[in-house]
Amino acid sequence: MDPQRMAEAPLEAGHRLGPHAAVQHLGLSLGGNAPAPGRPIETEVEHLGGTLAAGAGIVQAGEDLYAGELTMPEHAPPRRIYLNPVLKAWQRKNHPACLLLVGRDLSGKCWDYLDGNKAIQDPRKWLAAHLHELRLQGVVDFPAVTGPAAKP
Repeated sequence: MDPQRMAEAPLEAGHRLGPHAAVQHLGLSLGGNAPAPGRPIETEVEHLGGTLAAGAGIVQAGEDLYAGELTMPEHAPPRRIYLNPVLKAWQRKNHPACLLLVGRDLSGKCWDYLDGNKAIQDPRKWLAAHLHELRLQGVVDFPAVTGPAAKP
């Protein structure tokens, strides 16, 4: 997916795991105030169902990119999570945009909430490709989503 399409993706996404499964729904919204330079951005994350074991998000606000892991129990009330600044963006955005929102359920399956809630077959490869597109490869890592590193 190209960065322009990802930048225009909605900030909230949901996923249905199957015809008889619980609804996997993860919502992310941004606070009204832009953070001061070099300060974390406040987001609100809500997990309304399913079995989310770990998640990750990357947000662009103005000239800055923010990233962090998202962890919360099932059916938890909305929780404020702060994403730390990681890099200056390649292009300024007038409105905050969610560039990556991914989650892993307890069975180990990963889901891309911004691209039609698709299942991710190889999370490590998928995340590496997306971080490369966002020019964040080597800057951020989400081991809770991708699992432990492979042993050499």
